[in-house]
Amino acid sequence: MRRESPGRLTAALLLLLLLLLRWASVAEADGAPAPASDADAVGLARRRFATGQWLYEHARYREALVELEAARAIAPRPEMEFNIGLCLERLGRVEDAAAALDRYRSATGADTAEVRELAAELHARATRSTRRHRRIGTAAIALGALGAGLLATAAATGGVVLGRRDDAARYDDNRRLAIATDVLIPIGAAAAVSAIVLGVRWGLGRRR
Repeated sequence: MRRESPGRLTAALLLLLLLLLRWASVAEADGAPAPASDADAVGLARRRFATGQWLYEHARYREALVELEAARAIAPRPEMEFNIGLCLERLGRVEDAAAALDRYRSATGADTAEVRELAAELHARATRSTRRHRRIGTAAIALGALGAGLLATAAATGGVVLGRRDDAARYDDNRRLAIATDVLIPIGAAAAVSAIVLGVRWGLGRRR
């Protein structure tokens, strides 16, 4: 993963601090105390948010994401999308990170230079990631087809050799076909294995 620049990290931590202060005042919004059940939910959400913040600062991004998403589920706040986006970006899920940041900007109207720069960067990386993922899928299909074709050809030539093994008049032809079969089998197998590996990478990319 790329290292966070000092300016980016400072801005992110400042925003996290502002969000904590905002959460601290939620129970007193509109000049009246929140009902006990709402206050309990807000308190639980604040604790999970704070836990997520601590985990993020200690580079435990997967655990931080769990806590932040739990806080959002308990007491939804559009500002949470920014923090969730940061975790997703650190986990390499740039498409999801870009979507989270879009939700944050749409809900809050945030349009600072820092947010615009981060949004542009995430969308550019998401586009590159999507293209790379498509190329992997295309390569897997092509190699799979190549491997299957070569192995099928090897099976056919090998069958011909076995069928004519007792024909002395075709000894030279059989020898050439046998050599071709011996060459086609490992090449076809290598192409098939490569296709499987790329297919696994493609599948993992879809689930990220």
